[in-house]
This record gives sequence, C-alpha cells and structure tokens, in this order.
Amino acid sequence: MLTLQEGITERQFAEMTKSGIRLVVPAPLHRKFLAPIRAHLSTVRDFIASRAPANNGQS
Repeated sequence: MLTLQEGITERQFAEMTKSGIRLVVPAPLHRKFLAPIRAHLSTVRDFIASRAPANNGQS
C-alpha cells in the first residue's frame, strides 16, 4: 500500500502486516514513523525496483 500519511500507530501497522500489506512510503516521510515501524517500510524507489523485470543484460 502506497501512502502519504505521515505516521501510523503500531496497532495499525500490526493489522496491516497481519493482512499481508506492505507499506510503501516516500523516503522523506520515513522519519515521521515510529522507529519500530520505520525498519519495515519500503521506499517508492525500492518498491519499483523490486517489481521491475530483470534487465537480461540489455541496456
């Protein structure tokens, strides 16, 4: 789930995680989240990179 919301509670995060939701947040907003949650956030760049097809040696 991509969000621009500046921070969520640990309870909200636990519910999302339990439901299999991965939280994607722009890197500048990571600091708005509690430290225990921050470690589990993905940046938009990381999320896109994880979904991009392999380059297969082509440029």
